[in-house]
Amino acid sequence: MSAAVHSSTPRSPVRGTPRPPSWGRLLDAMLHAVWVVDGADFTIAMANEAALHLWGGESADLVGRSVLDMAPTPEDEAFWREAGTGLAATIESQALVRRADGSSVPVMRRVTRTAADDGATFFIVALEDRASMERRERALELRAAELEATLDSLADGVLVVDLRGTLRHFNRRFADLWELPDELALRRADDDAVFDRMRTSVVDAAGYMRRLAAIEDAPLMRARDLVRLHSGRVLERTAVPQFSRGRPVGRMYTFREIEPPMRAVHARHAPR
Repeated sequence: MSAAVHSSTPRSPVRGTPRPPSWGRLLDAMLHAVWVVDGADFTIAMANEAALHLWGGESADLVGRSVLDMAPTPEDEAFWREAGTGLAATIESQALVRRADGSSVPVMRRVTRTAADDGATFFIVALEDRASMERRERALELRAAELEATLDSLADGVLVVDLRGTLRHFNRRFADLWELPDELALRRADDDAVFDRMRTSVVDAAGYMRRLAAIEDAPLMRARDLVRLHSGRVLERTAVPQFSRGRPVGRMYTFREIEPPMRAVHARHAPR
């Protein structure tokens, strides 16, 4: 058995049940925390290194504990009660697991019944730490909010698409330049409506679409063009590829106003 797997008596029977040495290698290969629960009395017979990390204590304090002490939710109590009568064999759901210091950690828990070579029943309990996952999700949400705030502070309009042309993001200045209706500017999810608005806003729609198709067909292309809008604005459009790990994953378009709308120019020069 691998040294990374912890058991109360790895080479001798525990409560009369032999522990197959192959299980040690299997547990060592798993990324998530794993308990092996004895089907005779529902105590933890083995635990891998990830399980000890999740537990936050010593192997001697974890192995031999009742699984109900570790997972004290009503759902767990109902499952293990039915497992004792042979009515339940598997479960997968979110749960709480008690740690060595008495605190609880949210996990995604999957339990599967299995058997040893001698016919003894065991339950494999796989635990994915949702606390770490939730911290990562919050960090990603924070980074996304920071990125959105940064883009919204730019003087240029920004439009980001992936390699399939799916809209990923645009900032407020982009919505202003293209005079997007409020429902599109706020929702930011209707790709077709945004792209249709852009197409119908340019003076030379056919030429605009041909040039856009040429840019999209060349993921590594960098391009700079002028786009004239019916509103009177003239925009300088710059297209640059986006990369991730050295590979193109999308494209960012920036729009800078070269000329203001003609109505604004006329308003400034109108007699008072």
